[in-house]
Amino acid sequence: MSLIVLYTKRETLLKNLVCFMIEKKQKMPIISVLLPVHNAEPYLILALDSLLEQTFPDFEVIAINDGSTDSSGQILNQYALKDSRIRVFHRQQRGLVLTLNEGIDLARGQWIARMDADDVALPRRFELQLIQLNLTDADFCGGAVVCFGESRTIYSYPQSNEGCGVQLLFGVPVAHPTVIGRRSAFISLRYDPKFKHAEDYDLWQRAWELGYKFTNVSDLILRYRVHKKQVSKSFSLEQSTAAESVRIRQWKHLCTDLNQELNFGIFLMSPNDEGEIFLIKQLHKMLPCIPEDAKLIYLNGVLRILMRRAVGNSNILREWILLFNSMKIKYLNIKWRGILILLLLSAFKLRSGSILFDRLRVIKNKI
Repeated sequence: MSLIVLYTKRETLLKNLVCFMIEKKQKMPIISVLLPVHNAEPYLILALDSLLEQTFPDFEVIAINDGSTDSSGQILNQYALKDSRIRVFHRQQRGLVLTLNEGIDLARGQWIARMDADDVALPRRFELQLIQLNLTDADFCGGAVVCFGESRTIYSYPQSNEGCGVQLLFGVPVAHPTVIGRRSAFISLRYDPKFKHAEDYDLWQRAWELGYKFTNVSDLILRYRVHKKQVSKSFSLEQSTAAESVRIRQWKHLCTDLNQELNFGIFLMSPNDEGEIFLIKQLHKMLPCIPEDAKLIYLNGVLRILMRRAVGNSNILREWILLFNSMKIKYLNIKWRGILILLLLSAFKLRSGSILFDRLRVIKNKI
């Protein structure tokens, strides 16, 4: 009888050991990194190394070679042989949006992270973002970026969900290549091919409107490469047009009494006076609804709009002062910085694209 019991126990232990080994082998990673690659040979090694040097190691890299004609495919294969966390998929070129959606379908992690093949992730990126997500219970998390290459600007984004909602009125609330989001959210929302070149802005706006929460890490977590082959430079007009329609959606979401037929050309390079007057009134109406931590974002976005309208327009300076005073806040350095910028633009009729205008824009970005 005792031999039968011992045999049964032995069989049970063996079964448990086999189940444990299978479970360990099939264990899903915490993070799935979507890495679209198209002719990224000069930058790809640096990008991959930055991922493999992360302090948080439990991730997979879904590297989709989107029809590259250089040696990007070979580089990906070499790295996949060195590290099993890198999963490589080769196919004909289909474009960024379809590649990202394909990556969402292939992802196995609880979280999906974005990364571009020409950028560099700083070592603690994933670690810091997971901490922030746990602290805030947010669905999407980005972080601050420092540009390198043709620019040296630092971009920071709001930490609160309310601040991200205000930021959506003017632009993206998170830097796309820094984002980590719930896989369930990405599966539900997906990227819309109709918003080519502004697919991330469209997704964030739809997510925020549906109640998903956003946050950002205040630390620098990514080095963002600026070069002439980027989408923002090659397709700037198409990107601006697509982004404009998303921006209008957010304004109409937050300002329910906006006129559906109103031309919101104030955001474009050829604005109209009717849109400007109406929108400024809406800005005043929104002030009581804006939380304190979002007011700096709000001021920065409004100043960007007014800068585009300031050429030869002395009334813009008056609108800035009235708007600032109505907020009843004590950021006097921002007030006077804005006055100086708008005064120079108005008096010297500086236009977008001029050297001085671009330098003033850099000063504005420090607000």
